[in-house]
Amino acid sequence: MKPRPADGQWDWRENLTAWADMWSDQAKLEQQIIADAEATLLGQIFHFVHPNYWGYVHKECLELNGTYSQFTNPMLGSVYLVTGFTYELIYIPVLIAMMNKEFFQHACYKIMFAMGIMDIISLVPNALLAGYYLFVGGSICTYPLLNVWLGFIAYAFWCGYCSCAILLGLNRTLDFGWPRLAESLFKDWRVYVWLGLGPVGYVMFVLLTDVPSQFNPIMGGYFFDIDIFKPMEANTIHMVNNLVVTTVASILNVMMVSFLVRLYRKSSVGVSTMQKVVVIQCLSICIVMMIASGIYCFMQFIPVPVFFVVISTMMWQFSNGAPGVMYVVVNRSIRTAVLTMLGIRKDTKTGHLASTASGNKVGSVSAAKKDKDSDAVEDKF
Repeated sequence: MKPRPADGQWDWRENLTAWADMWSDQAKLEQQIIADAEATLLGQIFHFVHPNYWGYVHKECLELNGTYSQFTNPMLGSVYLVTGFTYELIYIPVLIAMMNKEFFQHACYKIMFAMGIMDIISLVPNALLAGYYLFVGGSICTYPLLNVWLGFIAYAFWCGYCSCAILLGLNRTLDFGWPRLAESLFKDWRVYVWLGLGPVGYVMFVLLTDVPSQFNPIMGGYFFDIDIFKPMEANTIHMVNNLVVTTVASILNVMMVSFLVRLYRKSSVGVSTMQKVVVIQCLSICIVMMIASGIYCFMQFIPVPVFFVVISTMMWQFSNGAPGVMYVVVNRSIRTAVLTMLGIRKDTKTGHLASTASGNKVGSVSAAKKDKDSDAVEDKF
């Protein structure tokens, strides 16, 4: 990881005074903005945890000489904003519906709810704030507090999200392969212990030991180095997280799908339909997560075109927003709960029976029974 200057080794005020003619007015303004941010309560808290980082910010931004503030991209910013707001508007009602007892009694829904909280918070820096930055040429040099804290949260929550994906994959795999073991490990309060020791503990570890990621308006994505014009060095924790965690999550998802195929062959539920649903829901999220993490690992220390950075950032956004969309599209129980909560569908049972009653009674009873079985199965996702 790139070394940060120690306290007292670099004084931005002295450098501004000695070489005042070399720095633009924008660079001088940015130095004052950073100094003011450092003096705030949040700035001092960050300084307490990472005492050398503000000096590094001063130095890098002064050397950039106001470069980042000149780059704006309203078109891409609009895409980020629309994408972020769309995901948030879909996801938030899903999380509210997920808190219903019929869902929250299952351990997998508790884990998915924790992932959902991380998702909607992560969408603020990686989509909404990123979109705003692209309109104004924002970076850590002009919005230091927002960048260090929300950039930190975005990075730490990505690591927590990956650990949640492993925990969810483990829960699902055990639930369909060894249900008794799954119940003994995840029943009731035990799942909260897993969440505390795993995702929450991992997030706190990253916040206390690593450096934040910073938005770069030129590339339209997040980097650990402020100055992208210098040779970049990989972030060790980030690399290990993306390479190891996503691999383990993929293995667990494949195992879970294998158990589901075997399970549905012995049940009355339509095998082909449910098998496709499971494959789409599990593998699509896993693949998107792997693509986003892979490109982000790659671009942290190897120069890549802006196009790759934008694709990676949008994949990151998609990995945070896609679960909410999939719950609505794939999971009938969640979809029904959301529509009922929004007042779009007042009485789901009556509406369903009315729709099936238009056919013959034998057919409607059979269809209702099959839908009931499907709902029971979907509750496990």
